[in-house]
Amino acid sequence: MSNEVFNPYAGNLLIDKLPPIPNALTILEHQKSLPQIPDNILEYPSEIRLHYLQDLWDKFWIPSHTGSRVAESIDLMIRHGYKCRNVSDPKTWSIIFGSPSAPKVVSNNSTIAGSLVGIPGVGKSKLIAKALSYYPQVIKHTNFPNILNEHYQMVWQSVEVPGSGKSADFALELMRRWDESLRVQGDSVQSKFERTLASSNRDGGTMFDEWLQAAKSHFLGLLHLDEVQNFFDIPSLKQRQMTIKNEKIAPKIKDDKLLKNILNLTNSGLPILISGTPDGINFITSRLSTSQRISTFGYNELLRYESPDDREYQVFLNQLMKYQYVKTPLMDTDGLAGLLLQLTGGIKRLIISLWIEAHKCAYTRAQDNLLLEDFKTAERINFKIIRPAIHAIESGNPKLITQYLDLLQKA
Repeated sequence: MSNEVFNPYAGNLLIDKLPPIPNALTILEHQKSLPQIPDNILEYPSEIRLHYLQDLWDKFWIPSHTGSRVAESIDLMIRHGYKCRNVSDPKTWSIIFGSPSAPKVVSNNSTIAGSLVGIPGVGKSKLIAKALSYYPQVIKHTNFPNILNEHYQMVWQSVEVPGSGKSADFALELMRRWDESLRVQGDSVQSKFERTLASSNRDGGTMFDEWLQAAKSHFLGLLHLDEVQNFFDIPSLKQRQMTIKNEKIAPKIKDDKLLKNILNLTNSGLPILISGTPDGINFITSRLSTSQRISTFGYNELLRYESPDDREYQVFLNQLMKYQYVKTPLMDTDGLAGLLLQLTGGIKRLIISLWIEAHKCAYTRAQDNLLLEDFKTAERINFKIIRPAIHAIESGNPKLITQYLDLLQKA
């Protein structure tokens, strides 16, 4: 029986226009994405085939168990957050239109937060983008309680913490992303922060409060904060090596005021999903006193592929094998599965990169076939800088990993 028959949120205007609650099959079908293979691709010149291979970067995505769990958590967070902000409840409006001196909260609900951790390149940002794309980002309401004209509801926002880690830059990014989301709605929707963005006098705290008021009044359903490691300065190699000796390092915050704003958000009832590298997640949990704050709706770790026998890796590779744009393709029995893991550390982004680079090597040979040697040559030419980091991760040696993890972030 369809989930639409059962509706635990019936009568909630903020939820009524959302897609139906997804089941496991719906999540898998939505997340799977494969580039279309052009008809007669093998008749195209090799330089044209190479351009079609670029579609693998943004259109090739295979669902995973972790991806399904994150998508389920996002759905629970959005709907539960809106359940606590029902527009038919007078308390909701008293929070939105309360006095400026009132606590800056979004609802009376407790913390609604989740997290996703993984080393660079495993696909954290893309996974979350896939999950969020199930929902409209903006919903227009022609009739809305206590509002005379049309009113828009911001279902989700995804923002990358700026590399500077400064509150003014972060607030600026929040405002820019908000206005970008509105532009797709047409000319009838005015920029929310045009005047502030045009000003040369920018105060991070004031800008953040202005954005938060918009988030409250337009019922932001979920805020995704990506690259949370940017809140902190990367420890030196010596400091990272100290962690191997079980000596704790106090993370150095780039802007303490900004992290306090994030802490206030996690306590405000606004659903928040954070993602970042292991060091970033560890630092932020240590600063927020308890990991419970960011895992009330799930702590998830997206791992690299480690074994040719990994079922998810087998599914991933079986689909990727279809994109051999050569007349004599490799067969899986040729040892490709193990070789790819050896050369890339099982990191998705590097696998895709090596796949495309191997085709370049094959086309250079002008024999229209793909060989294992093409992958080895492509790695030898293109992975010089990141090879030490891959070897460190493959070794599992904590001393080596702390030495090269920041290098991998540049890949």
